[in-house]
Amino acid sequence: MQISRQTVEILKNFSTINPSILVKPGSEIQTISTMKNILAKSAVTEDFINEFAIYDLPEFLNLVTSETFLGGEYTFNEDFVSLEKERAQSTYYYADPSTIVSPPEKPISMPNIDIDFDLEEPDLATIRNMSSILANPDVVVKSEAGKDIVVSVLDKKDPTSKVFNLRVGDGNGDTFTMYFKIENLKLLKGNYKVYISSQAISKFCHEDIDLTYWISLE
Repeated sequence: MQISRQTVEILKNFSTINPSILVKPGSEIQTISTMKNILAKSAVTEDFINEFAIYDLPEFLNLVTSETFLGGEYTFNEDFVSLEKERAQSTYYYADPSTIVSPPEKPISMPNIDIDFDLEEPDLATIRNMSSILANPDVVVKSEAGKDIVVSVLDKKDPTSKVFNLRVGDGNGDTFTMYFKIENLKLLKGNYKVYISSQAISKFCHEDIDLTYWISLE
């Protein structure tokens, strides 16, 4: 079988959340951070027959995206995956699944949604860029008067830190302040529908592909 470019891009993104992954049989891949504050799940076009664990996912992705094996054929055996392309072949052995921090079997049940808004790709890029420029680690979703939803970049531990504000939607009449760490917004490029619960959990749903992130609030 072959692995699509989109699946490779999703796996690259997942490797920023957790450098290891356990793939279950089927057409869905999941990952969870070692701190268990970020969980991501995506449908893929491939149908994996065997369960397998990759301990060093960045290394594996470097192999499969190398010029030698890009677009090659994958054979998922019981203990290893074989990569073949023209005259080249590589055997990559799986890790012990017990060494991988993997998502729980029970799916997440999202609590009641208190806030929802659209987060477009250019806005997400701007938020990340401003965080880097201002060296601020925190992202705040807030509505001070209930009229507008504003995303701010700041350092919540420093009341005199420089602040960047970006209006992202209409408020619902409620006043709220929700904190994230910018380092936890490890999202694949794209537009998202964002849902936030006051019970300190959020859900980011990609609008173009079947990809969802659950991210804890601070």
